[in-house]
Amino acid sequence: MEALERTVATLKAKAKVMRAAARQADARMTELETEVTRLEGDLAKAGRAAPAKAPRAAAARPSKQSRELDPGDAVPPGVAVQEPAPLDAEAEAARASLEENLSGE
Repeated sequence: MEALERTVATLKAKAKVMRAAARQADARMTELETEVTRLEGDLAKAGRAAPAKAPRAAAARPSKQSRELDPGDAVPPGVAVQEPAPLDAEAEAARASLEENLSGE
């Protein structure tokens, strides 16, 4: 019986510690949510004020890379296939069939 009473007392003590930790975690979450809300407000204010003061840094950067570069230019010679392998009979028949059926469209 005494062992059960000690176990109950231990469990009660652990439950008390866990409730305190849960309260602290809840308080921290509330604090972080408040901070996020404040930062979002600051960001929104800065976003509205930035165009009036100066152009944004993103607008000053050049846009996407020039389209003049071929994506294959990044592949070193000898790695990429220079000439495709010749078509076998089945592939040639499929190609002929496609050309025949699609030429009317």
